[in-house]
Amino acid sequence: MPSYSRFKPLPKGYEPTAKEVAKTLISTWESSLEEEEEDFDNAVVFAGLGEPLLRLDVMSDTIAMIKKSGVKPSGKGAGEETDFRVITNGLFWDVDQVVKDIKSAGVTSCTVSLNYPTPSLYNAHMFKPPPYSVSRFYPENPLECIGVISTPQQYDDRPALGFNDVLNFIRTLSNVGVKVTATAVDNGITDVGKTEVIARDYGAEEFKVRTYVK
Repeated sequence: MPSYSRFKPLPKGYEPTAKEVAKTLISTWESSLEEEEEDFDNAVVFAGLGEPLLRLDVMSDTIAMIKKSGVKPSGKGAGEETDFRVITNGLFWDVDQVVKDIKSAGVTSCTVSLNYPTPSLYNAHMFKPPPYSVSRFYPENPLECIGVISTPQQYDDRPALGFNDVLNFIRTLSNVGVKVTATAVDNGITDVGKTEVIARDYGAEEFKVRTYVK
């Protein structure tokens, strides 16, 4: 986590409240307004090594508190409407309800990890632990490898989720006016060109290729 962000990793297993998240962000913005030396943009991004939408209720409350405060960052985002963005894997059973809740919460854009252009490639490579420990992302507070995607399996009577569910998620978001940016990691296995075509066909406004880091 970069030092200039002023944020520090939370202890393992700690789940912050909406009030704590909003307070931290608002105080950071307020200090940037006072010092006039930071260059924050106008985005609030909900992301992490896990799936942020598993705590959609907390996210919704956080957004509401930030909006109510009236505080906005200085710098390149000054004067613009705040973009509340979520980075997600897009794997949900009740897509219509999840998207409705995302829209109601005030989320304005989603970055969705697509990564592969076919169901077989997606299911073969997305549902296995990464070849590294996520602790390397937290040099100040080492953690054990947590939050990796598990092998597809059935829960209750619901089918396993996969490639087509992500595409449905992208399309449904797009239909309700939430901007979608699809991404793929250029890992030497996937065809990023084909992945982009599919993502845009399903409504993604933007497509970004991420660098593979060993």
